[in-house]
Amino acid sequence: MVGETDVTAIAAERIDLKSSAPVEQARRYDVLDAVRGFALFGIFLANIRLFSGWEFMSPDQRAEIGGGLVGAYEAFHIAIIDGKFYTLFSLLFGIGFSLQISRLTASGPRGVWIYVRRLTVLLAIGFIHLVMFWVGDILTPYAILGFALLLTHKWSDRTVLVAACISFLSVPVGYLLAMQAGIAMDMGFYALGGGFLAQHIAGFQGDILQLVQSDRWSTFFAFNNGGALIRVGYLLESWRLPKLLFIMLMGIWVGRQIVQRNLLANTGFLKKVAAGGLLMGLPLSLLYAKLGVVTAFAGPASWDGLVKTTVYIFSVFPLGFAYGALFVLAWQYKPAMLRWFSAPGRMALTNYLGQTLIGIALFYGIGFDLAGSMGPVGFLSTALLIYAGQVFLSNVWMARFQFGPMEWLWRSITYGKIFTLRRASASNVSN
Repeated sequence: MVGETDVTAIAAERIDLKSSAPVEQARRYDVLDAVRGFALFGIFLANIRLFSGWEFMSPDQRAEIGGGLVGAYEAFHIAIIDGKFYTLFSLLFGIGFSLQISRLTASGPRGVWIYVRRLTVLLAIGFIHLVMFWVGDILTPYAILGFALLLTHKWSDRTVLVAACISFLSVPVGYLLAMQAGIAMDMGFYALGGGFLAQHIAGFQGDILQLVQSDRWSTFFAFNNGGALIRVGYLLESWRLPKLLFIMLMGIWVGRQIVQRNLLANTGFLKKVAAGGLLMGLPLSLLYAKLGVVTAFAGPASWDGLVKTTVYIFSVFPLGFAYGALFVLAWQYKPAMLRWFSAPGRMALTNYLGQTLIGIALFYGIGFDLAGSMGPVGFLSTALLIYAGQVFLSNVWMARFQFGPMEWLWRSITYGKIFTLRRASASNVSN
């Protein structure tokens, strides 16, 4: 069960501690907002597999509705989409943390306390999202890791990079140790989740697609409640937390270089990251597709799983970093063409949660019940249309308001006061 999403606006929002107002536009890193908006699109391309029911279909079911495109689509998804965009989002989370925490800690304990409150609110939003709406939630693990990042704000750059290396190596090493010890890496959460579903959904025989297609609200909520336990099992089995921590730590280092060395304008460095990431990540991603992916319920740890897990981290992360570098390089030459991504990136939390609501409304049985009816062409086209709509609406919204709706709610709860949502008019400003 693979939810590839995350929201990196969570740490990227700029804060003025005296006024609690967003930092003026001149001080924003618009390119980072745009990269976040681009990553949001890739995240949705990954998540549409779950919303549409494709992830839960048998090979025969996929062949029936996907025809001869199934193999080509799966290879494309694994090599180009899978994991690359949550890598980019996680990197942006770390960058945002680095940019924000330096300002917050300058004000002393109050600044740190503001960050803790922000993460606490995010954790609450993520938990509700996970348990009540969608099993692919990524907000909850992001919030948890955000608390861990607080330990790093006084570390040197060298220490941050060493910690990142340790987190990276902990994935294959931890997998090997678990295999030798005979430890079930899901820690029993799969059994807990499966038992919950069997107890609360009459006649459940393990067919997840059937649950998605059910028109009963009781089944919808039971599916999400039990699915949340399965999601925890998957995060543990896939070693997702140390993977995310590695990327976030790299993001902290990148954020410091942006401030100290104007990294976003360092064309030479960006070209090296792009070239290196493509040369390493793309061939290994193709190899990973050929080997076969590590899926949920993969069974006991094995040498085959260790090889796949190792190839995964050496392919996905470099290619995800390359995507980010290529986007920034493109921004340097054609910013006007890419600026459309900035608005959806600035309200990524709203758009991410909106994608959940739209996905449920379109595909689930409690909505229009389209799950299981579309092949890759259908659901990818649907994702493209939905995201294009979000880009348009986000640009219209941000032209008139300071925050996205959920970003405004998040900030208001964090500070315990209601912020002005609408932008001040030019006449008001001049007066």
